[in-house]
Amino acid sequence: MRRFLILTPIVAVLALFPVSGLAQTSETKRKLIAELIEVTGVLNNIEGEFRKGIDEQKRAMDGLLPDDLILSDNLTETEKRERQEKAIAERNRLFDMMIDRVEKEIDFKGFVERSLYKVYDKHYTEQDLSELIAFYRTPIGKKVVAVSPLIESETMNAFVSELMPQMLKIIKEIMEIEMKDLKEKLDNELNEEDEAVSDKGLKL
Repeated sequence: MRRFLILTPIVAVLALFPVSGLAQTSETKRKLIAELIEVTGVLNNIEGEFRKGIDEQKRAMDGLLPDDLILSDNLTETEKRERQEKAIAERNRLFDMMIDRVEKEIDFKGFVERSLYKVYDKHYTEQDLSELIAFYRTPIGKKVVAVSPLIESETMNAFVSELMPQMLKIIKEIMEIEMKDLKEKLDNELNEEDEAVSDKGLKL
């Protein structure tokens, strides 16, 4: 978050920089794009999505710690728990190190300049931008900005909890059938090779 504190006010900062690919875009339109980016909280959303992705990866990794790192006949239950806690702490340290490096080396503002400016310039006229800005400055517009990330998150959670199990079931069923067919095919090929070798031996 500290990276974005220095970008306030965003309009004043972004509007000062010429954007590659927008040489023909008027100064007025560039300022409108910068203002729309500010009122919609795009930069904060980018950082938020990045951090959310990291948190999801952490949770996913909880179930992927190698068994041989934790399970051992030579360890007591207490020792197993301690080893698991140490492994999780080490994983968190690595993720934190990754976040720190990304924040230092990834230029989010530069990404906005290179990508979002071009996209907004392509799809919105100055009139469009002005009307959007006016909307997002209204109470309902501010509410849309505030709740949109929550709606997206809750929708994704609903997808994961309801549809993902069904998708995984389908994938598992297909994989089981295909692996069974593949095994039968390989077994048949092996038997054919054995028969060919046997026939050749008889002829000799």
